Amino acid sequence: MQVVLDSANINICYDPARKRLYQTWKGYLSVEEFIIAIDISLEYFRKHDINSILSDTTDQAVLAKEGSDYAARVTQEMVKLGLEKIAFVMPKSFFAKLAVEDYTRNTHGRMVGHFSTREEADNWLDKIN
Repeated sequence: MQVVLDSANINICYDPARKRLYQTWKGYLSVEEFIIAIDISLEYFRKHDINSILSDTTDQAVLAKEGSDYAARVTQEMVKLGLEKIAFVMPKSFFAKLAVEDYTRNTHGRMVGHFSTREEADNWLDKIN
């Protein structure tokens, strides 16, 4: 597992064996911080063979709508680069959960799964490899 970004509020790792990007969101991120993390993820898609994302939002705080809208737009480019599925470990925060659901509505809904645990999310994503 390669560490891509490790900060107080976001950890991104790449697993080349699974062709998977792991994002772990913690607490509150400004829209600017969120966009930087999404752009770093996109750059990794451009440079590596990735077909899935596991986004653990368990401890993520509320995200502004413009952040989830930006992620939905970037996802379209990731799909062109090989993204097949995204699994979300759903947040505890009601408002953060609404942001994930908004993102899902603005993307290819069938390629997005919502789960209670990382293990469930990983198992679902493993079915594409």
